[in-house]
Amino acid sequence: MESIIVYQLDAQGYYIGEAIADKSPLDDLYLIPAGCVEAEPPAPQEGYRIRFVNGEWAHEDIPEAEEKTYKEALAELNSVYQADVSKLNQSYALALLADGPTEATKLSAIRAQYETRKTQHAAAIAALKLEYGV
Repeated sequence: MESIIVYQLDAQGYYIGEAIADKSPLDDLYLIPAGCVEAEPPAPQEGYRIRFVNGEWAHEDIPEAEEKTYKEALAELNSVYQADVSKLNQSYALALLADGPTEATKLSAIRAQYETRKTQHAAAIAALKLEYGV
């Protein structure tokens, strides 16, 4: 299956890593995971974080006082994941209602998106544990 690299953002638009978008089996579009953009981010700079705002990347100063606890960071990560899974569940349910020759293809594509998102979430949790020394 043909795929492209896309760039994952957290709930505030900050770059958190790469993800994969597979080509749709139904048309010539890519199935971009929720919270991702196609625009490649700029190279990181020390003392700055990268944020996607109004369709463009920007470097922002890292505030001195901003330090999340592991629990806060994990809760935020889980919240985004749950929202993404909820959207996939809705898509799956709608695809089940479609009685047609493309139903199986749609369900398969949605399952693949779910597995990709689940893998991304597991990797994000592992990175968070490393970052916080948990």
